[in-house]
Amino acid sequence: MTKNIVHAIKKFLRIGVIVITVIIGSINASAQESIPEICSTSCNSQLNVSLDASGYVLIDPVIIWEVGYDGVCFSQLNQIIVEVAGSSLVYLDVTQNGHTVATTSALLDCSFIGQNLKYNLIKHYSNGTVNSCWGNIMIKDKMESNLVCSDLKINCTEQTDPYQLTNTHNNSIPTAIDNCGISTLTFLDSTINYNCLNPSFLKKITRVWTATDGSGNQQTCTQNIFIEKTSGTNIQFPTHLNNINTSVLNNSTADLEPTNTGYPTLYGVNIGNQNVGNFSSSHQDQTMNADEGNFEILRNWTVVDWCTNEIFIQSQIIRSGTFKSPESKRIF
Repeated sequence: MTKNIVHAIKKFLRIGVIVITVIIGSINASAQESIPEICSTSCNSQLNVSLDASGYVLIDPVIIWEVGYDGVCFSQLNQIIVEVAGSSLVYLDVTQNGHTVATTSALLDCSFIGQNLKYNLIKHYSNGTVNSCWGNIMIKDKMESNLVCSDLKINCTEQTDPYQLTNTHNNSIPTAIDNCGISTLTFLDSTINYNCLNPSFLKKITRVWTATDGSGNQQTCTQNIFIEKTSGTNIQFPTHLNNINTSVLNNSTADLEPTNTGYPTLYGVNIGNQNVGNFSSSHQDQTMNADEGNFEILRNWTVVDWCTNEIFIQSQIIRSGTFKSPESKRIF
């Protein structure tokens, strides 16, 4: 019957299962002779209880009373009260074998974690007798955070740092829901480089996330991040600087480096001084005299896909005032 009563209280409150560890002991309380002795010596001296997934634990009489709602004692009760300083109170009528008793329970939340609290159990019997006992109750949080990871596919130019990825992928950081506050997230990466052997991906990053709550409880989940290959159709070559497509350079001392005149790009990222994904670039310049005091540069760009050995070539016209012919250079 005790089990049914606890279930009724949980259903009434819509809270989770209470996890308890009971250290059996007893503290004697005064009683009138008309009440059986077993009903008057009943408190557990020390309880260890854990908060549920909602961040609460209900301290009801059946938890702390050693005898509990046995038929002999329960049938002689009018009211039974649990008192814990600072707690919320929950009132519930409990009926057993046609007899109803008004109960008052203590509802504790996350603010009590780590405290060893004193409680009182007060019993009012139908003959007017009142007796009580007391003990201590340690409040713990043993619930791990609910941690959910999502796998990602990202292009080869994106930063793999999860906090930068949030700009383009709202699920780059896992969701951590804890019963008591905010968990601290950390991660550890391991990387597999496919070396062009995988038809779709250049790399896979396995990222193991750990959520640690304020009580030190930890939960982990694994996130796979696939770095995709791309094709030459996504390359954007720099535009001409010829006073047709865009303005010519301002004067004869203008900076002719690609950092000023433009690189080929992939998803907006320069394919320049280092490989971008499976691509790298180089250029060669040919200087021509267009008219007196002005020159033209014909810059021939070459981009190589090192996974497919495809080569992509396009020219760029750069016009400016008088300057010395720049040396041709190859940039990887």
